[in-house]
Amino acid sequence: MSTLGERALADAGSFLNEKDFALRASFTPVGGSAKWISVDFLASWQATDDFGMSVENATAVAYARAADVTGAESNSTLTINAVTYYLLSAPQLDGHGLAVLYLSKDQV
Repeated sequence: MSTLGERALADAGSFLNEKDFALRASFTPVGGSAKWISVDFLASWQATDDFGMSVENATAVAYARAADVTGAESNSTLTINAVTYYLLSAPQLDGHGLAVLYLSKDQV
């Protein structure tokens, strides 16, 4: 039987599937090598309607598998559609295998 975390990651996997919702991004940790990962990306000032609620975010945000962003810290980069973003801080981990990356077009 799978754990709650494994089921949550499997469900979230559909959002990180490039055939459905996700985008392909190049992730580079500070001092490390670039690799391709899948992310769900919300550009800054993008309004979304999730579960009947309107939400606006002032900072660009990407969601990724925690395992894909090991070693991430401030100023690690994520390049999406030829635009480079810098991580504002270490990823915020949800404890179930996903990470939230807060991004800026400016280095911190």
